[in-house]
Amino acid sequence: MSRLIATIGILFVLLTGSMTAIAAQGTPVAGGGLLAELGLPEVVITADETGFVIPDDVAAGTILLTLENTAPFPMGFSLIQLPEGVSPEELMPPAPEAGATPAAEGPPPEEGFPPVLYDSTWAGGAFAMPGATGQSVVTLASGEWLLVTPPDAGLPPQSFTVSDEAGETADIDIETTAIELDNFQINLPDQIQAGPQVFEVTNIGEQPHEMFISMTPERLTVEEAEALLLMAPDAAPDPNLPNPEEFVEAGFILPISTDQSTLVEMNMAPGHYVAVCFLPDQDSSQPHAALGMVTIFSVGAEGEEVEPPASPVPAEHASH
Repeated sequence: MSRLIATIGILFVLLTGSMTAIAAQGTPVAGGGLLAELGLPEVVITADETGFVIPDDVAAGTILLTLENTAPFPMGFSLIQLPEGVSPEELMPPAPEAGATPAAEGPPPEEGFPPVLYDSTWAGGAFAMPGATGQSVVTLASGEWLLVTPPDAGLPPQSFTVSDEAGETADIDIETTAIELDNFQINLPDQIQAGPQVFEVTNIGEQPHEMFISMTPERLTVEEAEALLLMAPDAAPDPNLPNPEEFVEAGFILPISTDQSTLVEMNMAPGHYVAVCFLPDQDSSQPHAALGMVTIFSVGAEGEEVEPPASPVPAEHASH
């Protein structure tokens, strides 16, 4: 099981970036109550230092997912449903042949991840600061699900069952900021205004996608964004490029699969941002951001019109 935890743990690092960094910056990643006004069936998951308590009566359908964090540190999770007939143990690498050198714990990042994870359903998740509550709207099909935490939490994946019986339904009648995640493009509206709002994020691509958002001191150019993505993680800052250490994490959308949508409340300050997807590509194992899934955008103050979003040419449309 340790290999399973390592496999999912490494993937979760790429999915969520650094929750600790967001906590250190004190950047708000959610607003304050717009989702609760929708009247959706609510599933409350509580967290403390020892783990998560999941209700026994989770019903299929679209729900308001609420995380109540009583731990003294940030807590978050992603929800994954493996394909029918696949058990969590099948994510573990095969045992080495007799006499072979034992493999390192977990798959090397350059080898990608078990293909079954690309065929699994990623439904989003929730995140909350210490002593706070985090919410999102997700859709869960009936069956077995995994609640997966980042590896620094030291917690194994938790399984839970979603019943066939659908819960009470409610119409989602709220103004949203519509965002589409494609292969390999983040499609944002031309204008995003500052303040509390609900991001409605839909995956129209063929692979799972996420969206990690950072605020930048100045608006990046496409060329600067591409150059920063090519830098080694331990490289010294390039004086000719913006310093990534000055970027402030502003929030993230946890991974969702093809045809999945999630609602997340955000509180956007006026300024400049960059959104990226770090998930590894199924074919090349490169981060999606390296294939063009990075978008530069600005948020205007009330009534202010800003420059529309800009992105590199996605890999599948680039000339070779």
